[in-house]
Parts: sequence; C-alpha cells; structure tokens
Amino acid sequence: MDPVEIIRSLYGYNQWANDRLIARVGDVPRDRLSESFGGNFDTIQGTLAHILHGEMFYFSRWNGTSSPTRAAEPPSVEETLARWKTHQATLDSAVAAMTAEQADATINYTRGGADRSSPAWQMMLNLVSHSTQHRAELADMLTRAGYPALPIDLADYYQDH
Repeated sequence: MDPVEIIRSLYGYNQWANDRLIARVGDVPRDRLSESFGGNFDTIQGTLAHILHGEMFYFSRWNGTSSPTRAAEPPSVEETLARWKTHQATLDSAVAAMTAEQADATINYTRGGADRSSPAWQMMLNLVSHSTQHRAELADMLTRAGYPALPIDLADYYQDH
C-alpha cells in the first residue's frame, strides 16, 4: 500500500474515533464535564480540549503554520467542538491533497529547547498516536461517569469501513 494512503487511512480512523467519543460526550450532563476524574487532564472537558490542541499543534508543525496557544483553563466543550469542526475541515483538506514528497519532507522544529528534525510523515503519525492515548483516557472517564464509549479500536474502524 502507498504510504500516503496509509496516512490517509489512519487519519480516517482518527476522525472516526474522535466522532464516536464526541457524540458520547454530548450525552454527559453539563455538570459532569468538569468533574475531576484524575488522569493527565483531569476532566472530560480538559481532556477533550487537550486532544484538539494536540491535533492542532502537530498539524501546525507538519503544515508549516504557527502553533496554537494553549489557554490557561480549558475552553467550554461547546467552544472546543466549534473549533474542532473548523480544524477537521482544514486537516481533511490537507491530508487529501498530500503528496509523497510532502510526507517525506524534513521538518525542523524545537522541542524542549533542542533543535530537532524528522520527516513529516512521523509527525503526522504522532498526531494520531497522541490522540489515541488521550482518547483512551477520555473513554475511561466517560465509562466512570456512567456513559461508556463505543469501541474505538482500529480493528473496529477497518471492519466498519
């Protein structure tokens, strides 16, 4: 399989998994969205906002745009979802238009004060990997809140598509 098609496939999975969790978040009573569940970002609201911020951050790196700033407090779920819709449309367009040359291009960046470089495809896959980690945390929070998430395994995505 063409490497660009693999990236597109994983981005399809990423959107599918995000959509499944976002739909479930909509079932949670508003007061439970900011309830502390522990974990890296503590709340459903905070974890959802972090997933989006991470996607926007990694996209900005491989797309050559400025990195998004992180708010001191997570935005409301409604604000996060509105931003997500815009981000997803931009991401879909970029991934659909991607070429093998763009995927192989070297991206130079700074992390932790150190200069680094890697091929764009690695950053693109890291976007999916990062989201997967935090989706698992979000699914756990939803389950503990009494709103179990639908399966979000990659194998389930491929069975459905």
